[in-house]
Amino acid sequence: MYPFVQWATSYGKRALRLFLVATAVLYPSESQVALGQVPERLVITAAECACQIPIIGKFKSVPIQRLSCILSSSDARITPKVRFYANDTNGNMLFQRVIIIPRRNTDVTFDVPFKKWRWGSNLIGDWEEVTSLALSLEGDGHLLVRQLSIDDAPELELGDQPEYRAAFAFDGVYRQFREKNIFIATDALEMSENIIHTIIEKSAPAKDWLQAALPRAFSPCGGDVPTQLFIFRVQEHYPRFFERLGESLGLSIAPPQAGGYTFQDVAASAWKEDVPERPVFFHELVHAIVARTIRLDPGKAEHKWLQEGIASYLQLCFYPSSIARNDMVRNFSQPVTGSTLFKPIRALLSETVTTRQYAQLATIIGFMIDVHPAWLDAFACAADRGEKIDETANKIGMDFDSLEAEWLTWGRRRFSPGTENESLPHFPIPKNWNN
Repeated sequence: MYPFVQWATSYGKRALRLFLVATAVLYPSESQVALGQVPERLVITAAECACQIPIIGKFKSVPIQRLSCILSSSDARITPKVRFYANDTNGNMLFQRVIIIPRRNTDVTFDVPFKKWRWGSNLIGDWEEVTSLALSLEGDGHLLVRQLSIDDAPELELGDQPEYRAAFAFDGVYRQFREKNIFIATDALEMSENIIHTIIEKSAPAKDWLQAALPRAFSPCGGDVPTQLFIFRVQEHYPRFFERLGESLGLSIAPPQAGGYTFQDVAASAWKEDVPERPVFFHELVHAIVARTIRLDPGKAEHKWLQEGIASYLQLCFYPSSIARNDMVRNFSQPVTGSTLFKPIRALLSETVTTRQYAQLATIIGFMIDVHPAWLDAFACAADRGEKIDETANKIGMDFDSLEAEWLTWGRRRFSPGTENESLPHFPIPKNWNN
């Protein structure tokens, strides 16, 4: 079949879209990806345009290609925003990249490797699942698109992603460790290798545990690129890293206020001399592993209760002193009104999550693993699809009042008065770590 271009035009008001719907044609070498016949010159006006352009080949999970074109606006009075999309077969956006065209009539070259595109707004995907590209112009005016093409990125951009990010993260000397599909880099040269290896040993089995605990939701993406953690010697360099990372991805990332932070699947924290093995290192690595295996975005509000619940639950398995057991005993002995550390479960799972709720979320995960593992799997699957929790609850035959009553009974038995001894674990270490 020869490449073809099919055009369709419909009129809209303010937004313009050029859809490049990619039909994958698998050739012997899957690393070769290119567009079919592409118009040399396209003027987007106040109409909405659509075209279909076959893509030859198939992306890898970590693509080595880039999308290139020349853009220019005909109206020097406005600053249009151009958004590029990479979609799956259902038209769901999996990746995106934004460029702002300056207020002038000069050309702007868009030339960004695909692996520097950010995740989509709703779903986490894999580049192997991308079957279409799209472009939209946000605002008024006209946009001229020329020389649209896919080709290999420069050799400088083809380095393995973790090593590339490590070089980007640190200005001076740093060390990097890569084993068991975990990558840790740090410029805190005082950190011992034993501490680094301990963090890796504790974090690596989380992937197998997630596969066992959430078999339906388990759907790894990102290929064989390891999960990444960057540990900064200077506290101020840690939030600055995310600011710079956002700039490289064409977006703004608010400076993190907590001791650790994970954006998409990139985790970071700061070193402290008096706490060489900070629990937050493990916590953030779990966030990144969950993002890559269960496809839950740690920054997305609807995913946050699961992300923070899972990370906090596993953290308490290995670092029980992170939360005083006495606090658990005391809060389970009181009514759940929201005036204590615990709040009603319906509100907990549907409202904005704060650090104050991490302990309760950890117990919710522990309860579901013990009593209703299929429910936890169902919620994780539904969250990945963008389904609301009420809809999921109806599907699995669960009501929140009964859930809360059952959870309270479970918690009051596990954290009963008289068990305040801090030497007692909150939760047992899962068997995946006992091999």
